[in-house]
Amino acid sequence: MHIASLMEIPVVAIYGPTDPIVNEPFGLHKKVRMEVGCNPCRKPSCKELTCLKNIKVDDVFEATKEILSLTI
Repeated sequence: MHIASLMEIPVVAIYGPTDPIVNEPFGLHKKVRMEVGCNPCRKPSCKELTCLKNIKVDDVFEATKEILSLTI
């Protein structure tokens, strides 16, 4: 994600337990993240991963279409 954005390649970044502000890439990117109340997670080993399980394929597909429409 970070290398691609530095190479000016559009990025779709999927965030679960990580903090999107701290880990945000530079350059053109689109974030996919579902707020579930416990993310960003501060637990060293979350077993639930509700934040990732709530992200649907359609969410990522829509983000991909959006970022590609900006680059064409």
